[in-house]
Amino acid sequence: MASTEPPESRRHTVELVNSRGCSARISSVGAALLSLRVPDLAGELRDVVLGYESVQDYLEDPYYLGSVVGRYAGRIAQATFTLDGVRYQLNRNSAPHHLHGGSVGFSRHTWSLEQPSPSVAQLRRLSPDGEEGYPGALEVSVRYTLTDDNALRIEYQAVTDKPTVINLTNHAYFNLEGHAAGSIHDHRLQLFSDKVADLDEDAIPTGALVSLAGSLLDFTSPAAVGDRMGVDGIDHAWILAGGDTQLETPVACLEAPISGIRLEVFTDQTAVQVYTSNFLPQGLSGKNHCQYGPHQGICLETQRLPNSPNVVHFPSTELRPGQVYQSATVYRFSVSKS
Repeated sequence: MASTEPPESRRHTVELVNSRGCSARISSVGAALLSLRVPDLAGELRDVVLGYESVQDYLEDPYYLGSVVGRYAGRIAQATFTLDGVRYQLNRNSAPHHLHGGSVGFSRHTWSLEQPSPSVAQLRRLSPDGEEGYPGALEVSVRYTLTDDNALRIEYQAVTDKPTVINLTNHAYFNLEGHAAGSIHDHRLQLFSDKVADLDEDAIPTGALVSLAGSLLDFTSPAAVGDRMGVDGIDHAWILAGGDTQLETPVACLEAPISGIRLEVFTDQTAVQVYTSNFLPQGLSGKNHCQYGPHQGICLETQRLPNSPNVVHFPSTELRPGQVYQSATVYRFSVSKS
């Protein structure tokens, strides 16, 4: 189907390809992943991420489809934190709390975009001192690489001129049957962790860690998402050890029964936020003129824990002048015949 994007929008996108025919489209708006086409059991390519028809829609998107979110992914309680004795007031875009970087976070900015090779996209932006209440001018880069083993590698890097906090992730909504296939209830999920961050009534981590062994949300063995999500769906942060060894061993696996597409997630981060698109409205207009709704995509957001600036014993999210923030996540696709 021909794109309906205006010419000026198309200039802000690039298409990555690998030697096996897979492709990914990247936008300068929100540094967003617009599409990701990978082979199914029959060798046919399926676009497995939800998205919009026009790149312009991402500038107004309240659901962060495929976008890079920051300066801080997740919630910060009461939209405040204290660093070096100074209290910072952030934008209360999820009143009274702060969510995903604020009202005009990284997902609603246009990044510079380059394509140094057919399989690589490089994006950069400068987040000015005080943006959405955060201290420090932050120079950020995101690099997407589509590898020949059908993996999408996302690498983040940032430096600051003042002490600040940072927590970046990609907010792709995956549906391994295809972006317009409907419910993800039959997807089978496995998470190599049995602990989550305990949440209060506003979905803010309390600081406690809870074991899920034997509970509804125990995904240490593969289980159908729909059998475990209950009435409200899943929106929890699973605890990971963190570190480079997790870039060699998956922290999560997701598989679709009909397409046979299997997704393995690798990351150096200390948490993965699993979100079953509970708040997508029914009838949301998507790409190729399809409509989305609740539980039609699943996010596997690799990151540090939400509200970490306010919980002393959570892994630090502080970044100081002279330091370099670096993080990597790999989404690797294959097919399963089981």
